[in-house]
Amino acid sequence: MNKRRIAAALVSSLMLTAAFAGCGITSGSSQNSEFDPTELVNDIYSAMHSRDYETEFSLRVPPDMQDEFLKEHFRNSELKDSSDLYTAFIDERNRYTTLLDGENEDFTYEILACEELGKLDKVKEILSQNNDKDSDTDIRSSDFDSAKIDDGEPAYLALVKFCLFSPNKKYEFGELSEHIEKILVYRHNGEWYANSIDNLRRLSQWQK
Repeated sequence: MNKRRIAAALVSSLMLTAAFAGCGITSGSSQNSEFDPTELVNDIYSAMHSRDYETEFSLRVPPDMQDEFLKEHFRNSELKDSSDLYTAFIDERNRYTTLLDGENEDFTYEILACEELGKLDKVKEILSQNNDKDSDTDIRSSDFDSAKIDDGEPAYLALVKFCLFSPNKKYEFGELSEHIEKILVYRHNGEWYANSIDNLRRLSQWQK
């Protein structure tokens, strides 16, 4: 597998995550708390950067959704037990990391914007500047039934610029390969989680 495909696989598979013992971030009522969605997004990418995949998983998908994801992710595997699937999932991430580290590749990230759904002025501006043809700026909480967002709670859309770079090899447009991730931040069973909107839509399709 060439390095560009390995890099793409790392980014894709890291964003398709499930929690085996996830706990999210707990806060009080959204109207009375000081919850900052950007802090949760930063925690997730910081965990990715430090290769702490267990923490990343616990912040992405609630525990009650883990089994379904793991079984779908490993649908062609002979593994059936949830704990075995989780171990295989973590091992898979670590193998990708080893491949990238072998070439001294790493990544940086920057949170460009984070706004409540329905109030996406800065998000729209950034996506327009980046010629994003599928801006997803008109999304509603109901578009992500798989997330099971708590009734009456706000949801947020964060834009994160994810840059994978290599000091030894060049990608198609140079040493950097970058794209903008669209992250939904939402509350489920009283705790906050965040995941790629593309992955949440994919999970919704699996559930149909």
